Amino acid sequence: MAKASGKSITWVLLSEAKARAINAYQSHEPAERRLREWLAAGKLRWRSEHPEGSKREFDPGSGDPKFWVEPPLTFPPPGPVLILQTRSLIINWDESWVRRRWGWASSYTFYRIEVAEEDLAKLLPAGSPGARKKRKASQVDRVLPALRDPELFPGGVPDDMPTNVVQDKVADYLRPETKRLGISDPSWDSVDRALKKHRAK
Repeated sequence: MAKASGKSITWVLLSEAKARAINAYQSHEPAERRLREWLAAGKLRWRSEHPEGSKREFDPGSGDPKFWVEPPLTFPPPGPVLILQTRSLIINWDESWVRRRWGWASSYTFYRIEVAEEDLAKLLPAGSPGARKKRKASQVDRVLPALRDPELFPGGVPDDMPTNVVQDKVADYLRPETKRLGISDPSWDSVDRALKKHRAK
């Protein structure tokens, strides 16, 4: 998991960020506009580990604020005279993906986009229902009960079990809660720290 000022970053899906912004602004339009402004300005960090399509080497990638800046885009028209103007950025807020078009039939898409919850909480109006100053539980706190579950780990977590194997088992165990909260699966770093806490007792 990425670090910021020595703290782990908590990520939430773009759809969850929009839901919180709607709670704050009581309308879809200002919620979407503000999120795009923050993302393009680099105030709201984001990431996606699921790119697809025809991304060129110089196109903005995951985490780059420039990805959210939509330049005027002119495509070559089917006919010899008309020039077709269209949008270069297509955002599916509910499914947390964004497609960036750079040619008539050329584009690339980032799926499962996540944003930094800490940034979102700071940017939303203070006191609004969507502004969460603090998480109810850290990822490490979520992982610890899973490590103690005898159904998941009969006899306890084996000392020789690799962290990545534990991570996969814990992610499956927490999947319903993860989807309900709209957050990411526990990272290798979170599971490793939880394991150290668990084994220290």
